[in-house]
Amino acid sequence: MRNILLIFRRDYLGYVKAWGFWLSLAAVPLFMIIGAALASFAAQSSPVRYYAVIEPGGIRSLSNPMQFGDPDHYSLRFLGKDDNGGVHTNSLIPGHAFYLAIEGGTNRVSGLSVAGVGGDNREQIEQIFFRAFTVLMTR
Repeated sequence: MRNILLIFRRDYLGYVKAWGFWLSLAAVPLFMIIGAALASFAAQSSPVRYYAVIEPGGIRSLSNPMQFGDPDHYSLRFLGKDDNGGVHTNSLIPGHAFYLAIEGGTNRVSGLSVAGVGGDNREQIEQIFFRAFTVLMTR
């Protein structure tokens, strides 16, 4: 009796697999029709415009991080446990350096002045900072 049940079970599973295979093949044209309909619908619709509402005041400042209590120099970095060790708070240190490299100015803590390269050369400064973060500061 047990052998008969095993044979029946194996035969039934084969039957189910075969039907599942053929049904999945039959569903391909249906998905193609749905995909074409969605593409044509998207082509006919007007683009969605998103607007960002910026509250006056803000929560961070690249030009003056201390305005909102964020550090602007490595010597003032946050070392506590809040904010996962200060990942957001301390991000203003390189952000302020990037701002100074583009716009120019003086760091409040070190007193170092930077002339700034201007907005037209932003891509060069982006490449410099990217290389610094991904190659030079990886340890």
